[in-house]
Amino acid sequence: MSRPILYTFNLSVWSAAADIARIELGLANEIQSQQVDLIHAENVLPAFLQKAPHGTLPTIIDGSRVYGSTVKVIEYLVQKSGKKVAPRTQLTDLVHGEGVDLGIALFGAQTDEEAKKKAEGLAGFYFSTRVQKMKGFLALPESAPFKAHIEAKIVDAESILAVYHLKAPEEARTQYYATSLANRNAARAMIYETLPSAIAEGPFVGGATPGEDDFHVIAWLIRSALVSGAEKTEQAAESLEKRFGAPLPEQIKKLLAAWEPREGFKSTYAEGKSH
Repeated sequence: MSRPILYTFNLSVWSAAADIARIELGLANEIQSQQVDLIHAENVLPAFLQKAPHGTLPTIIDGSRVYGSTVKVIEYLVQKSGKKVAPRTQLTDLVHGEGVDLGIALFGAQTDEEAKKKAEGLAGFYFSTRVQKMKGFLALPESAPFKAHIEAKIVDAESILAVYHLKAPEEARTQYYATSLANRNAARAMIYETLPSAIAEGPFVGGATPGEDDFHVIAWLIRSALVSGAEKTEQAAESLEKRFGAPLPEQIKKLLAAWEPREGFKSTYAEGKSH
């Protein structure tokens, strides 16, 4: 009987949550891990969409069962491990909330100048590469059943590129910038208010050891730190403080420190590189 497969990408924030959980829960030998390159739009390749119709990462396929959301994937991993882990709470839903969306955090801009810098940097490369690849996929006969899905992804990517290149209407750009600013403010509230209040005994949300919430929270925090300028995980606290202009709550500092030596964290953020 074949092992379940975890489809992931080593630059994806929510793939990181699943990768950490897979190692921490002792499932490295029980569940295969297979990379799907988001930059080259492999998640919308017909061959992948046939297996995982939503084309999301992380995804786990176990026989005929498909788990296509981060919440469902980590829930599956916890159940598969048989380990006693503090169950997730509303906090998991909050860090996946639209207001603190990490895609907006990474790809957002608040001014025309910032948008132009995005166009010239990794964000512009990411979206332009995906558009090129997806348009190529549309020419494949096997893409026919997924035509609407792929076309919608192209429209989304091109709309962001239009903002970056200042080709979008001023109203659209203004809305994009306002959404980016709101995202920043919501992220600050999450780090300085919501997360500290969710950590009781600590150092983890789940207590002395990571709970189900923790896999989601740490991935969200490290990506937030990357957006703040942290190239290394050890720079997370300093970068977040610099971005938000205030010392981090002690609970967050202790949470970050508690994750650093753990195998799932070290394996996922190889050589301490944030992503």
